[in-house]
Amino acid sequence: MSGQIAAYSVGSLPPAVSAAARSLHKAVFGDGDGYLDRLFAAGADGTYLCVEADGGVASGCFLFDATLFSGGEAFRGLYLFALCTAEEQRGRGYARALLAAAKDAAHDFLLLCPADRGLARFYRREGFTRAFDGCAPVGGTPDSEAPRGFSPCGYDGALCAARAHGGLLLDRPLFELSLAECGALPLADGDRFAAVGSGSLYAAIGVTPARPVRDKALACLKKDIDTDGIFADLLLEV
Repeated sequence: MSGQIAAYSVGSLPPAVSAAARSLHKAVFGDGDGYLDRLFAAGADGTYLCVEADGGVASGCFLFDATLFSGGEAFRGLYLFALCTAEEQRGRGYARALLAAAKDAAHDFLLLCPADRGLARFYRREGFTRAFDGCAPVGGTPDSEAPRGFSPCGYDGALCAARAHGGLLLDRPLFELSLAECGALPLADGDRFAAVGSGSLYAAIGVTPARPVRDKALACLKKDIDTDGIFADLLLEV
């Protein structure tokens, strides 16, 4: 690999690196300035991991702190988000190099959400396996009704639900970003329910969807963590 791996705090990226990272994510994902502004602000405490080559950012991703609740324990790890490589820089091993660095940085686990089956196969070859029973696709509307017996709550309520039922929880700013971006969390049929109405959250973590999206979340587990029976809405998939 001809490039150099570098790690920066998202909140204090050098201006040139910030501009190059934004250009990369715009080109690969089509992200707009408004979304990137919100993402960089909400993820300010996270890490931007990148390969610097040819005077710019050839490949990059975000690493956000995440907590996985399972069997009454809390495991600390990282959520890898938006790994990408500039089209003209592909085939040089940059994505694999960033994955290796992210695995080294993760404490108990590294979790990610591949965008398609092709990427899922790539990550499986790199040692990732199915993380959760399923995920509900983002949908619903801000007018979704809450079920009987549920009261509106925010981040603290989601934390309680994750502790009680198992689930993945990102830091509060990223959690709140997801609410702002999608307007409504997934509707899920099952023994628990997730919805957002008028900006209020109804038990978003720990639900069991009737029609989950399988193999949406993949993880590299560095400890023996039981993820069976855990549902995650994967908050940044908006």
